[in-house]
Amino acid sequence: MCHHHCHHIRNTKHPRITVFKPTMREIRAVPSAFANSGNSHQAWFEDMLGFNWNKSKGATTKLVANTIDVQKWADDFFDAILQANANSHWIGRDLVSISKTKFSTQDILSARGIADDDAEYLQGFIDDIESGRYTDDEGNLIESQILNRQKLYMGKVRGIAGQASVDNLTEEDQIFWTLGGNEMHCVDCPVLAGISPFTKSTLFTTPGACDTPCLGNCKCHLRLQIGDTMIETIKPVVLI
Repeated sequence: MCHHHCHHIRNTKHPRITVFKPTMREIRAVPSAFANSGNSHQAWFEDMLGFNWNKSKGATTKLVANTIDVQKWADDFFDAILQANANSHWIGRDLVSISKTKFSTQDILSARGIADDDAEYLQGFIDDIESGRYTDDEGNLIESQILNRQKLYMGKVRGIAGQASVDNLTEEDQIFWTLGGNEMHCVDCPVLAGISPFTKSTLFTTPGACDTPCLGNCKCHLRLQIGDTMIETIKPVVLI
């Protein structure tokens, strides 16, 4: 998990106003026209992530317009994160499966497993909103800055798809860390690419999971050698 970007020193002059307590919500499969097409997990993932990103943006628009409070905003955003994580796990699992899979308990448990970390980061986010970190001189919330931070959470979702793909390999399958396009690389990713291939027991993270210095902004993906077949894991998605 990324323990780098989400913890900020809080302004101690402002006592905590909203304490975020995640509510138990039903986690569902996100309907996607691509889910059953069988040929493009990338399109399926982009569709799913876009759906949850739009939900997140909608909540922020309402927060900025003052039609919902921070607690409701956090609930809606947290719900989008949970749904995205569970569906990402399913997509990653399905990517390496010989037969079509169904959304299942393991996908929900995977999302719930990291939900506590996400809730902790979200509390820091709430504290920053309430302490004025994202407020302009007129006292209005700055929507673009809030959205930029939300993108980090959504960027991290892809790491779970990669992990689910890796978890469902055999020890014989080989994993190649593949560098992204022409962006400036962080210090770790070229090293991981250079010492590839890995196996599922030797690879300690996946691109976008926030364990490398580039965090959720990672542009890399994995190439999986499964028998004679080479499969690519989910690649980064640009959120608008």
